[in-house]
Amino acid sequence: MGLGPGPNPRAYPHNPHVWADPLGLLGCQLALFHGTFGAAARNIRTAGINLTYSMRAMDFGRGGFYVTNDLAQARQWANRLAGRNGDVAEVLHFRVPQNELTNFNRRVFDGPSSELADFIRHHRNGGVMHNYDLVEGPMLMNVGPFLRRGADPVFGGHQIAIFSPEVASLFNRSLLP
Repeated sequence: MGLGPGPNPRAYPHNPHVWADPLGLLGCQLALFHGTFGAAARNIRTAGINLTYSMRAMDFGRGGFYVTNDLAQARQWANRLAGRNGDVAEVLHFRVPQNELTNFNRRVFDGPSSELADFIRHHRNGGVMHNYDLVEGPMLMNVGPFLRRGADPVFGGHQIAIFSPEVASLFNRSLLP
């Protein structure tokens, strides 16, 4: 018997008057956010996450779908993308069961490190793609100076990039209305 909570849908039907889990049977859910613009949000809601929507080199590899645990950061990205696309900003909210995320092949960078800098440099420069289902860690804040002028990396914020259809399916099921 593990110490972590697990889902038990038969024991706890939805009850809006009780928002507590005194026995710890519901499991932990992560609140994650994706900042985007209106048309893209509608497409995600109707067709699901498209992992190949953008195949450009990003911090954690080509393509993927990026989320964060920081709502303010997601709002900032949504405003930026909406401005570029002449659309409204929208933030998608996911409640993802933490115990299900741990079942995937993942790489987690707990904070800034030379290993994280090397990983990002490799993928931003179009290096061979990794085989992780998801990668989590800080964002590179000074992409241009870091890649083109050899500046020390500046990290901030939070990001999780998902790369496998199985994780995308989990997120599609976890998307709140």
